[in-house]
Amino acid sequence: MIKLYHGFFGLERQAAPQMRAFESFFVRLMKRTRSAIGLSVAMGALFAAIGVLVRVALVGYGTVKVPYVTFFPFIAFAAVFGGWPSGIAATLFSAFALHGFFVPLVGSSDWINLAFFLGSNVLTVGIVELLYRAQIRAIKAVAARKALEWSAARDQLLSRTAMRLLQGHDPSIVVGEMCRDIIGFVGCDVFFNFLFDEQSERQYLNACGGLSEQEVSAMRALDCARAACSRLTEFGGDAGRNPNPLNCPQDQLLQSFGVNCCYCRPLLEQGRILGTLTFADRKQAKFEPAAMEVMDAAGNLISLAISRLRMETALRQSEERFSSFMSHLSGNAWIKDEQGRFIFANEALSKIAGKSLDQILGRTDEELFGAEAAALYAKNDRLALEDAVGLTTREYLVDHSGARRHFLVSKFPIITGYDDETYVGGIAIDDTQRVQAEERLQEATARLKEADRRKDEFLAMLAHELRNPLAPLRAGLDVLRRTGRQGPGVEKIQGIMERQVEHLVRLVDDLLEVSRISRGVIELKYERLDLNNVVSNAAEACRQLIEARKLEFRLALPAEPLWIEADPVRIAQVVSNLLNNAAKYTDPGGRIELGVERRGCEAVMTVADTGIGIPADMLTHVFDLFAQIDRTIGRAQGGLGIGLALVRDLVRLHGGEVTAESKGEGQGSRFLVRLPLAAEVAEEKTARQDTAVMADAPRRRALIVDDMRDVADSLALQVESLNADVRVAYSGLEGLELLAEFKPEVVFLDIGMPGMDGFETARRMRRHPQGRDVVLVALTGWGENETRRSVEAAGFDRHLIKPAETDDLRRALELADHALI
Repeated sequence: MIKLYHGFFGLERQAAPQMRAFESFFVRLMKRTRSAIGLSVAMGALFAAIGVLVRVALVGYGTVKVPYVTFFPFIAFAAVFGGWPSGIAATLFSAFALHGFFVPLVGSSDWINLAFFLGSNVLTVGIVELLYRAQIRAIKAVAARKALEWSAARDQLLSRTAMRLLQGHDPSIVVGEMCRDIIGFVGCDVFFNFLFDEQSERQYLNACGGLSEQEVSAMRALDCARAACSRLTEFGGDAGRNPNPLNCPQDQLLQSFGVNCCYCRPLLEQGRILGTLTFADRKQAKFEPAAMEVMDAAGNLISLAISRLRMETALRQSEERFSSFMSHLSGNAWIKDEQGRFIFANEALSKIAGKSLDQILGRTDEELFGAEAAALYAKNDRLALEDAVGLTTREYLVDHSGARRHFLVSKFPIITGYDDETYVGGIAIDDTQRVQAEERLQEATARLKEADRRKDEFLAMLAHELRNPLAPLRAGLDVLRRTGRQGPGVEKIQGIMERQVEHLVRLVDDLLEVSRISRGVIELKYERLDLNNVVSNAAEACRQLIEARKLEFRLALPAEPLWIEADPVRIAQVVSNLLNNAAKYTDPGGRIELGVERRGCEAVMTVADTGIGIPADMLTHVFDLFAQIDRTIGRAQGGLGIGLALVRDLVRLHGGEVTAESKGEGQGSRFLVRLPLAAEVAEEKTARQDTAVMADAPRRRALIVDDMRDVADSLALQVESLNADVRVAYSGLEGLELLAEFKPEVVFLDIGMPGMDGFETARRMRRHPQGRDVVLVALTGWGENETRRSVEAAGFDRHLIKPAETDDLRRALELADHALI
């Protein structure tokens, strides 16, 4: 009755706890009697008997005015508890008992009452059955609604939990927050999670809730890893889904916590144990299936979350190791996609390229290193993709400073499993030093081969030069032997032999001179002398050879003496060697000019001829030992190729410098010897150098281009003092305008100007018709070899380092007059 009452009015959950047992009894009774016809009929007979007993107790044994009144309620109860079969049976048994024992059917009224009794009870049974079935439908609807609400709440909880798991990074925090929501939803009060450490092969407490600090400490100290994992492994399938009150390895500990039931399940990933998840309660004897389903779902989510966190941790550690490896790798490393764009580059490549990683990533080789290098890289990339094992080759790169670097490169294809694209990876080890060493070795080998070749040529030439004087000596001796040293030709023979002996002596002397100079044992006898006198005497000694070659000879000496501290014999040897060299390589009818002049603190001697000239590739080797320009039979004029080498070494020993100039083969040559004037002479003549001497020289037009006005203006005053007409420009564009307007002969050009720098200005000037023959002088504060090479490549004629000396400026102005004959 209590169950029926609460069921009808939806108050089942509000019943007092002490009434729950009665409710359970009546509910089981109703289910049992309604499920079997026999029990239902027996239930109807029972309620009919109860009605008879009540009638006897209330009205006695006999007739009454309302004979059926005591049976109506019990027939209704029979219909309620046993269903309509029980109600019909109770109606029939009640009518039989009433008319069989109490009220006989004697008249029509009795039959009418019986019919009314039967009809009314059948109607009552029908109404009760209809109400029961309506209530059943209502209860099912409420249960379905509650189940739907439960399912929605569960799904919302699990969805919220899943989002938290996806966003979390700390397993302890993630599992703790999730399980607190779970125990609040299913109505339990304790949870704890153990994770399995594969290295130590034991579990450790990851998260827990609902436990005191002492209980948590006891749980951490519990070594249940092997037992728990073994037990959970043995569960398998659905065994781990069943509630297992106090039957875990930690049973005694949980019992001491006051736990009545617990649900422990393994956390698995593809059959591999990650740990365990346990929910417990101190009040319930067991968990409802719906609660365990939520716990199972939570366990699955936690398994996925733990797996994700471990994979993320492993990936992060792998990336950190990879990043650390790449950052410490001395070589360049990169990954490019199929379009050639960089998707990874290490710090070494960033330093070489002179760009940040952000400037490298997403760009191509052509954008970073130029089209020429990019074409080579792209070719090797394709070859690496075509071969599964990759490619090992050599490549070069021009770094941010403009230096060419060589690399040993390994390229290989990278195929990933998450997309269809193939990438190209590469590692490059800087091999520049080895390549440069090889180049130096090759250059040294080439020099050795060249030296060996020159040695062979020298020996051949030496044999030839020795045979020439030996032939007339041998012939003369033979004549003297046959004639008895008498006769008209003896004096002539003696003269020939004396000249040839002198020639041999000169050859030996030259060889000894070279040997002494190379060993540093030559001794110079310095004295104060007038260079004009030495040059004049040496020229006179060579005049006979020059006239014999039918050459025109011009000598130009200054009126004032040029005092130098030098060895007169060695200086005369320098002049003689230069004149002899000019005579040997100038065809008859040609011209030789010898001139001496003062240039600042130096005496400059010039020997120019209209001979065969010097090829461009020989200009740097013309002063090398045993070097000869033309060894053809028609040009064989004698000599061992050591004359110019002696000139160079002797001039250097006097603190001077010798240079050679030529426009090419057949264009003649020009040798300039610079010797320092005596110190006291230079001091006495300084003022006159800057005024009178320069006044006698032609007034040159000079253009100064510098963005710093003070520097440009002061330099202009300095150049004007050297008898020059000067214009000043303060930018590259202004300098280009003055080039066309002023038509300068010499341009002093600053390199480090903003906007259009000196290199670009020089290139534009060289393209201008007026600037093709102009002397370009670079002014910069940098004197490194790299800067000098850049200056030379840009078309400059000379490089001066700021602040420029007056003598350097004077020499630069004099370059305008140094046209070859």
